[in-house]
Amino acid sequence: MVDGRRRRWRLVAVATGAAIGVAVAAGAGATALAGRDEAPRGFDQLSERETGRALAAVGAERSVQSGRDVVLEVARSESGDGDGAPSARRLADVVLYSYGRERAVRYVVDATTGAIVDRVEQANVQPPLAPAETRRTFQILFGDPAAKARIAAAYAKATGRELTDPARQIVATSLIFRADAQPSRATGLAAGCGLERCAQVLMASPDRYLVDVLPIVNLSRGAVANVDLFDAHLHEHAHDHATDHVPLGGGS
Repeated sequence: MVDGRRRRWRLVAVATGAAIGVAVAAGAGATALAGRDEAPRGFDQLSERETGRALAAVGAERSVQSGRDVVLEVARSESGDGDGAPSARRLADVVLYSYGRERAVRYVVDATTGAIVDRVEQANVQPPLAPAETRRTFQILFGDPAAKARIAAAYAKATGRELTDPARQIVATSLIFRADAQPSRATGLAAGCGLERCAQVLMASPDRYLVDVLPIVNLSRGAVANVDLFDAHLHEHAHDHATDHVPLGGGS
């Protein structure tokens, strides 16, 4: 019998442009971000050819295939000339996160020639997670026996059912976690979050019973930081950096 005090919540992921980024390190393609126009101009979306050219230019300078750099977004840059005129230079923004340097990096690339026009690196800046990072978050979380046991107990309490297949029984939303946003939770491996890349996870059953835990995973360290109980205060702040809403068994 399900406890009458159980809470049903509808989890809403806040979609952002960067949340549909491409994770080259995980082998994801860039075509979802590219238009199919073979002769784009002005404010047209990047074509597949332009997107590939921009990624190749960045890849020639960095080891994006090493797993230490993850591409988050490829999009037409607003830094182009000519206010969208057909003759304006076509520029592409390539945003990535460097795990080796703990930096967010933005490249501006000439989408026609492949020349790198500008590059900016920033520490303590955490763009939204790429889908591949979200999947890695879940792998780390459910690969930790203590974290998995606590989640299973919270799932059973919320639903009255045993957690046997997280990929099918849990729908999760990943969010960037920063230590300076919630200092009370910034202990242990969570203390460096912001300077390091961390994710927190909201979880519910497919029939919308909230699983009453809010884990933090330090992606830079590849480890679970903590598995706190979810409460009203955490719920108030949880939507500040929402990025991705996928089943644990989501596609590649």
